[in-house]
Amino acid sequence: MKALSILEIDELIESLQPLVGGQLQDVFMAGQSIFIEIYNNSQSLWLQFVLDKLCPLVFLHTERPRKDKNLSSPVLLFLKAHGRGRRVFKVQRLAEFGRVIEVQLGREEATYIDFRMFPHGMNLSVRTPEKEVHLFKPKELEAHPNDSLTEDPKPRSRQEIWDQYFAKKQNRTAKSDPEKIRKARIKKIEKAILKVEKDIEAKKPETWQKLGEILSSQGDKALADDFIELYDSKESLSWNINNCFEKAKSQRKKLAGLNDRLEDLKVELEGVKAGEISIEAGSSSKEKGDLFKESGAKGRKRHIAEDLFLYVGKSGKDNLQLLRRAKAWDYWLHIRDLPGSHGILRRNKGRKIKDHELEEAGQFVASASLGGKKEFRDGEIIDLIVTEIRYVQPIKGDRHGRVTIKNDRNLRIRFKAL
Repeated sequence: MKALSILEIDELIESLQPLVGGQLQDVFMAGQSIFIEIYNNSQSLWLQFVLDKLCPLVFLHTERPRKDKNLSSPVLLFLKAHGRGRRVFKVQRLAEFGRVIEVQLGREEATYIDFRMFPHGMNLSVRTPEKEVHLFKPKELEAHPNDSLTEDPKPRSRQEIWDQYFAKKQNRTAKSDPEKIRKARIKKIEKAILKVEKDIEAKKPETWQKLGEILSSQGDKALADDFIELYDSKESLSWNINNCFEKAKSQRKKLAGLNDRLEDLKVELEGVKAGEISIEAGSSSKEKGDLFKESGAKGRKRHIAEDLFLYVGKSGKDNLQLLRRAKAWDYWLHIRDLPGSHGILRRNKGRKIKDHELEEAGQFVASASLGGKKEFRDGEIIDLIVTEIRYVQPIKGDRHGRVTIKNDRNLRIRFKAL
C-alpha cells in the first residue's frame, strides 16, 4: 500500500477537526495500533495511529475498537499520566517537517502527541515541557518545505485509503499459518462453549417458579432451606411472589437464547474441525440463516452486499420477533422521528459495515416505513439511527414494537425513491 501523500495528510487533518474541544478519556493498544478515545459533543471518537513502519496511517472511528488488555508501552503510560482528562486544543500538520501530525492537549503547559508518518521513519512521541517519550529511538527531524511539490495531484479519499488498508490487513492474515489459525479458532470456540454451558447451569427458572407457587399457596412461614437464600425478607410477601415469577420468566427466556447459542457453537466447532467452515472469521459470503424462518416473522428482505442481508418487519409484532432472534452484533436501523419499520442488518461477527452499505439499507427502511402516512421527496435529507442489537431493548408490554436504545449513531442520508 502506498504511504499517504502531503495532500492526503492535509485532508486527514481536516477530518480530525471534530476532535478539537474533546476530552481525552483513554489510551490503549490493539494489534499494531494505538487508540486514543476522545469524548466530544456527547459522543466518543477513537483516533487510531497505525504503527506500520512502511505505511503509517491515521483513522478516526465512531465505534469502540477491540482492546488488547496485555499490550502497553512507556509512551502509553506517559500519555495516560499527562494527557487523560485534558482537552484537544489543536490538530495540525507541522508543515516545516512534511509528514508529521501534531495533537496538542491543553493550552498552557500543553502535552503534545507527534506522529511521524515517514515511510521507514515512522515514530510516535509524547512530550511535555519537562520530558518527552518516544515509541522508537528518534532521529533528528529535517525540514521538508518543498515536499508537497512532488505529490500526486489526485489524493485518495478516506474510504479508499481505509479499503486499501483493510485489504492489506486481510491479505496479511491469509498468509499466516492456516493450521495455527484453525487450532486457535477451535480453542476459542471450545472456550465459548464451556462458558455458555456454565451460564446454562447457573439458570434456575424451575426453582424460581416452584418458590413462587409455594409462596402463593402457603405463604412464607415454613420455607425449605433450598429457598431461604432466594427469599428477600426485607420485602413484602406479594413482592417476593411477583419477583419469583418474573425471575422464572426472565431465566426461561435467557435459557432459550443460551441453548440456541450453544447449538450454533457446536455446529461451528464441528464445521471448523471438519474443514467445512472457513477458519478466517467473518469470511463467509453465505447467509448463515434466514431470519424470517428463524423468527416466524413476516416482512421484506433485501440483499445489500454479498454477505449482508436486511430484514424489515411488516408490523410491530414482526419487528419484535426479528429483534429477539437477531444476533447481538447485528445492526438495528430506524428512521428518526418516524413511526414505522425497524430494519435488522444481519452480518458476520467482526464484519465492518461501510457507510454506503448503511445508506442503501437506510433507503430501503425509509421506503418501507412510509405507508401513506408520510412521503419523502427525492433528495430530502433524512436521519438514520444505527446501533447494534445488543443496545436495543423492547419496551415491556408495548404492543406497537417500540424500543429504547443507547450507543446509537446518526447517519444523515439523502432519500432516493426505490
